[in-house]
Amino acid sequence: MTQPVRSGRRRSEPTHAANRRPEHPLKALARTFATGAVAGIAVFVGAAWLRPEAATIAFDWLGDGLGAVDALVPAWLLGHVAVLIEHILPEFMRE
Repeated sequence: MTQPVRSGRRRSEPTHAANRRPEHPLKALARTFATGAVAGIAVFVGAAWLRPEAATIAFDWLGDGLGAVDALVPAWLLGHVAVLIEHILPEFMRE
């Protein structure tokens, strides 16, 4: 029993950059924002793990102790900072 012959590129062969479809701009923005948001969560978790009292002073926005809502603040902030640094400021520098 023989396998059918497949024509074309094998999966193990890398695609050439010129053959790839260009990435949608919103997809690039979303990936950059998600990377910054993960960094914000990492900052929050690291601060809460190393110095809980200092993290409470810095991140306890609602005054009810550290929680998930308080973790969203640095995630949102660093997500926007990542988009600003990666996509917006380079466009200003080109002009």
